[in-house]
Amino acid sequence: MIDLNRLADLRSEIGEEGFTEVADLFVEEMRGAMDHLIRNPLAVTQDDLHFLRGSAANLGLTGFVTCCATAEQRICASKPVDIPALVKTYEASLAAIASILSDRPETI
Repeated sequence: MIDLNRLADLRSEIGEEGFTEVADLFVEEMRGAMDHLIRNPLAVTQDDLHFLRGSAANLGLTGFVTCCATAEQRICASKPVDIPALVKTYEASLAAIASILSDRPETI
C-alpha cells in the first residue's frame, strides 16, 4: 500500500526538515479534495481524481494511486465512481503512512 522507496526518495530530494512539511502539505491538499468528493459525489471529475492520484503518487501511496486511476477510467467511460471505496482506500493509506512515519522514521 505504501512505496517506501518513494518516501525515501522524497526525503532525500527535499531533506529531513522539508520532508515533513511537504508530506503535511500533500495530505492537507488531498484531505480538501476528498472532503469535496464526499460532499459532492455526483460532481466528481477526472481532474479531481487526477489531482488526488498525483498527490498520492508523490507520497508513495500506491494503493490509493491505483484506486484513483480506476476511478479516472470509470469517469472517462461515463461510469459511476465508487466513492465509498475511494474513501476507504484513502483512509487506509493515510493510516498506513502515519504509522510508518511515526513508528519507523529511520526506514524512510
